[in-house]
Amino acid sequence: MTTYNTNNPLGSQDPRDLYDNAQNFDHLSGDRVNETWADRFGVMRLTWYGMEERYKQALAALGLNPVGTFQGGALVASAGDIVQDETDDTWYIWDDLATLPKTVPPSSTPGSTGGIGKGKWQVIDANDILRKDLAKTSGAGLSGYDSNLSYAPNTVGAELKSLGNDTEDLLSQRPTVVKSLATALKKINDGTAITIAWYGDSLTYGVDTSATGTNPPVNGATETRSAKPPTDALQTALGSAGITATVINRGYPGDTSVLGFTRWASAGTSDVSIIMYGTNDALRGSALVPIDTYRSQMCQWIEREISKGAAVILVAPPKVSGVADNKKVSPYRAQVKYLAGLYGIPYIDASEQLSTITSMWTDGVHLSTFAYFELGWHIAALFSSREEKARSIAGGAFFLPQDNIMPTTNVALRTEALSVGGYLYQLGANATQDISFGAYFEDDVIPVIHSYNASPNAVTLRANYGGAPDSSNLAGVPSVELVHTPSDGFRQRLYLPRVNKGYRLFNIWNVSASQVGYIEAIEFIPVKDCLATNNGLLMKLNNLSGTHKPSRYYSAFSYWWAVDQSLKLVKNSSYVARLTLSDADHCGIAIVNGMQNNAGFFNGNSVCAFRIAAALVIREYVNGVATDTSTASVFPATGDWTGEIEMSISGTTLTVYVDGVLKATKTGLTNIQGHPALMAKPTQKLMCHSAWITGYSKAFFN
Repeated sequence: MTTYNTNNPLGSQDPRDLYDNAQNFDHLSGDRVNETWADRFGVMRLTWYGMEERYKQALAALGLNPVGTFQGGALVASAGDIVQDETDDTWYIWDDLATLPKTVPPSSTPGSTGGIGKGKWQVIDANDILRKDLAKTSGAGLSGYDSNLSYAPNTVGAELKSLGNDTEDLLSQRPTVVKSLATALKKINDGTAITIAWYGDSLTYGVDTSATGTNPPVNGATETRSAKPPTDALQTALGSAGITATVINRGYPGDTSVLGFTRWASAGTSDVSIIMYGTNDALRGSALVPIDTYRSQMCQWIEREISKGAAVILVAPPKVSGVADNKKVSPYRAQVKYLAGLYGIPYIDASEQLSTITSMWTDGVHLSTFAYFELGWHIAALFSSREEKARSIAGGAFFLPQDNIMPTTNVALRTEALSVGGYLYQLGANATQDISFGAYFEDDVIPVIHSYNASPNAVTLRANYGGAPDSSNLAGVPSVELVHTPSDGFRQRLYLPRVNKGYRLFNIWNVSASQVGYIEAIEFIPVKDCLATNNGLLMKLNNLSGTHKPSRYYSAFSYWWAVDQSLKLVKNSSYVARLTLSDADHCGIAIVNGMQNNAGFFNGNSVCAFRIAAALVIREYVNGVATDTSTASVFPATGDWTGEIEMSISGTTLTVYVDGVLKATKTGLTNIQGHPALMAKPTQKLMCHSAWITGYSKAFFN
């Protein structure tokens, strides 16, 4: 906007041009209404206000806005508007904001509408800009999605819809899962019968077309079934655990998760639903179920059974014999574990459950009678503890009757002052009573029954495992019969067959004709640490066996001690060790009553049996005060000695044997319990070749 409008060239010194310039600058900087003004040459320019407005528009349209094509025409109204040249699919943006809006007529080109270059049309890479925008933390918001719409396969929309089906309302479902599981267990504890429906394909059905397939078809199928399909085995196992249950077989040969979902759409309700699909989903060739569809379908299975009031258990199908087929099945097995964790429901790996079976298949896919029975039998471990989940057991676990790890309705607890925990399980004769033990075993272990028999008559115990039906009324594969002959000792350790990692259930029966049996404790020894002995009177102490006193050991105190604090000898115990001892002073074995409370002396309450030259000395410390009982001429007067020393405590009497011969007795003993130990003067030689104990417990304090 000018007054004189001289049109003099730039650099004019005409006072009129100076006036016009001052007037134009005033409009440039101060105008808050008009976005443009005409300079003294008549060219339209942006005011500072106009620049601010264009800047705001550019920011608002930074994501770019396609407005048309050069061939079809367009109107470029803002800084982010872009126009496409359809001849080569190139996008252009107008680089002169001051001339907006800009009309692009139809049948034009970038060259005919201003040209290409600075201040003209600029080529842009819209894909690059889109990639950059999508890479931003807010990029996910650039993708539109509507859960009510359908999307083509292999698109973002299809994947989002699949994920939505999997997890929709999942958090609101989980309390229902926990509640319904607790409801089923409450029924069991109240003695009320429960129903369990097991859904699946031919592996649930129990297909067995070999000579061992003797059961008739069910569920409208035509294939013969195993003599012991998993559903039957589960019902038998639950009955052995004192649980009244009806297990319904809802398996059908050839079914996938999709076909089964339709087949059993109108099935009745149950307290518990076991779902095991995946083998056919993975192996049906052109009719296989894609993994994403399988995951979505399994979610629908879970949510439908939950809505019907059932507690859901997911079982990953077992592996098959072919390497190539196993690779196909593995992703489906993995999805089962993932979904169980997602929903917070129990998960069972069928392959882990069948790790004890060598002859596993009849045809590479369908299971043998042993395998079917093993699979069904041990799932009962989830229910036998009558708690919300199966107890976990690791190697080294030690349980007393009062720990209530073997809940039972027909076995009594008996008090017994001489037992390690004060109680015994009492088992009636002739298999009239049993103890059912179910747990998830974290390790491969050897169960050891601590049998207690103070009567003159022998007791015979048997533990029944899963794997195949027994011909008698006792279900499962029986172990060898374990006989406790009281003349060999009233307290004995009876070793059961190995239990492998996984959910496992076994029953302990007294099959004696008339003699009542008693169990003092049950222990689970890691397979690598187990050394079974006949009669099971003693257990090897791995911590002390092979231990020696270092030759250069130095201490300002009087004794060197090595104490096994992993267990405690209690109430009528024995401790025997084979040793090499020097002759000079104080070398032998001890029972330390309490934990360490003195850096050099270890503890002020203990009883020891040690060598001093030729003498055997029993020394008892009571609150740090020593009392000795000495027997002369037991060892050679000089030189090293190798042999066996045994300390046996009965009541308050200690007897000490050397190489199996009674050599000393001490009555009125105060320290009648404690931790087994080795002790020696710092300058003496001591080597413990092996050490054994009986009458021990997990307890540290009474």
